[in-house]
Amino acid sequence: MSQALSLLASNPIARHMKEHVRVKCLLLQCDDCLMLAATKGDAWKYFNEYDAQCAANGIVIKSSYTVAPIAHLLGNNEKKRRRKRQRGRGRRKV
Repeated sequence: MSQALSLLASNPIARHMKEHVRVKCLLLQCDDCLMLAATKGDAWKYFNEYDAQCAANGIVIKSSYTVAPIAHLLGNNEKKRRRKRQRGRGRRKV
């Protein structure tokens, strides 16, 4: 029952975020929310608007929220492999 109430309470907020703020990806499930943004600045803008909409509807966001790159959340901390420079190949010898 609480899941249904959560969805009913968050539906107007999700509609506002998609139609007015133009968030491209918004995923709401029970008490979790995931928004994707192109830059970290956009992510903070979306979060501040989401927080304001939640406060207007009497919903409180926990202090354990995270604004982070997806790779950080997935634990993918691998560095990019750099191509090894090949020396001496492709040079013409005269």
